Amino acid sequence: MILQVNDSTIHWEQWFKQKILDLQKYRDDLLSQEKYFTNFDDILNGIYSVTEGFQRYKANAKVGKMMTAGHQRLQDVLDLMSLQYSAGGEIAFIQELYPYLLHWTEEYAETSHLYNLSPDAEGRYVWHISLGTEDYWYIALRLICFGLLTGYADQMSRIMPIIDYTEATPEGQEKDGLIERLVAPFVADRGIPL
Repeated sequence: MILQVNDSTIHWEQWFKQKILDLQKYRDDLLSQEKYFTNFDDILNGIYSVTEGFQRYKANAKVGKMMTAGHQRLQDVLDLMSLQYSAGGEIAFIQELYPYLLHWTEEYAETSHLYNLSPDAEGRYVWHISLGTEDYWYIALRLICFGLLTGYADQMSRIMPIIDYTEATPEGQEKDGLIERLVAPFVADRGIPL
């Protein structure tokens, strides 16, 4: 499986061609075709805009804006994966997206850390993916579960340091039982919370 990706080699046309046209393939009976089409286009256009913006403006952009855009891109990629799964999309496409998601998660964490070091943060360190917010459901769990679904379980060791972010507090975030149980077979010495 591919682990190294490059934003400049994304085949955007191929990604846009992944739109599911056959309503009979849908795994989710509550997903309307109209909603799917609208969401698919909006989400993928959002991912494209942020990715192109990062390439074009990274050197001169304010770190806070880059952090916000990077966070939105994580949500968008995970929303696209969820939408494709619900619409009966091929797991192979979700599997193709996952290395980009990992890359963009690491890029976001780096930007988030730089923001925490900036004067704008006013000395406060904030977790990259805060388990005490909607990030728990919208980012952390889907990031882990899609990794397991697509055969990237061996990459959980890349994700967990981003979630822990010990720079914010030396012990990291309070451990979450579900997350710890999901990654335990793949990340050594994490222990299981009570």
